[in-house]
Amino acid sequence: MVKQAKEMCRSTKKLCHIFRCGTYFKKKRTKVCHKDIDVADSHDVDTREHLNEVEGHLQSLVKEISIKDNFKAGLNDIIILVYSMVRFLYFQLNSCQSQFRFDGIISTGSVADGTKIMAPDEFDFLITIDADIQAMVAKACAGGFAHIETTSSNRSKEETYFDDNWKFSVVFRNKFRQLFHYIVARHIGKIFEADNGHLTLKGYSVPINGPQCSVRVLWCPKIGENLEIVVDITPAIKCSKSIESLITADEVDDNIRKLLNENDQVYLVPKPQPCCNRCYKLVFDQADKAMCSSLQEHHRKCLLVLKYLAIQIQNYDFRFRKTFSSFSMKMAMYQHTIHCDKNKPVVDCLASVVCYLLECLKQKNPTLSSVFTPERNIWSNTRICPGIGISDRDIAVDILTTIIDVLKTSADSYDCFIDSIKAACRHIKSMDEKCTIEVH
Repeated sequence: MVKQAKEMCRSTKKLCHIFRCGTYFKKKRTKVCHKDIDVADSHDVDTREHLNEVEGHLQSLVKEISIKDNFKAGLNDIIILVYSMVRFLYFQLNSCQSQFRFDGIISTGSVADGTKIMAPDEFDFLITIDADIQAMVAKACAGGFAHIETTSSNRSKEETYFDDNWKFSVVFRNKFRQLFHYIVARHIGKIFEADNGHLTLKGYSVPINGPQCSVRVLWCPKIGENLEIVVDITPAIKCSKSIESLITADEVDDNIRKLLNENDQVYLVPKPQPCCNRCYKLVFDQADKAMCSSLQEHHRKCLLVLKYLAIQIQNYDFRFRKTFSSFSMKMAMYQHTIHCDKNKPVVDCLASVVCYLLECLKQKNPTLSSVFTPERNIWSNTRICPGIGISDRDIAVDILTTIIDVLKTSADSYDCFIDSIKAACRHIKSMDEKCTIEVH
């Protein structure tokens, strides 16, 4: 199976060249994943005609997965009630006699930037603490992370409190979890009502390694089916410091650096690393939203299709939930927009991004970089490291290779095209199960 996957990858190499950063280019060099690749000429008329048909299918898919088309009546009510629930918890957290004093709620994620697809079943929020740490942030032991440092040897009472409670992100995270558990447990079953239905707080959970706390709610419309929703709430420290000292990598694109300087609000999220309990993850929510809102229409549609593909892959193999996460797809899309010409078909951009992901996976150490902090490998904590036999990386490569093959050879009708996309993931799952049986 691995040999077959490699042959499929070679057979699609030409197509990857066609799509790199758009349709047809004069031969040039472009940097992808820290190495140069060729962008070759192509004037294959038959291929172009076929891709025009696929373009029509992708346009239809974008309309089908549109969240507004799927939830025309209740979408606004869901968004309003979810925010009302978060705001309620926010005031409850601040009403406790705790060491935390939160000063704001920031809506983040796909719903906030307008790229959520299928259903409004996931929401993300930051609950922020406004701390004056302009002289207390330093680059950490991993790319995309920071440490909080106190700079005064004669610390005041406030500085001592700050150092003791926030210097170690693991301490900050655990204290917030305890407070969150205390508050939410008291309000299980609380109902928030709207004209078209109501929202019930059903429960909560805390991931083992993640910084967020998750609230489970149930949307019960007056007409239609109920919808289970997960709301992730993450504590964050606002950092007003100039980010130039945190983003010094030469690989940062000039336009991205300008965007970061214009949108310089940074949030520090407590996410300790396995080797360091002081690390805070840098979250560039302001710059992220600005970049997402500036996407051209064909790039926005491409991102929606990428998220659809990611969901299909996760449905058949949940192990890849981090490799093909919504955030990973967004970062890959952003990397593409840096080099892509304007007004290209969605299919060209889609195949280009998939080829880019293939190049990232094929590196000795699979690496997908953030456009904001290129030294950060988004895949560093995933299970795609190459191993003996058929590894998760081999399967991930096969998934993307098969998707490219579907774009090149799929049937004429829309239904057949969608079935082929889903079958690509189904085939990979079957291959994985077969290999497991053979090994045992």
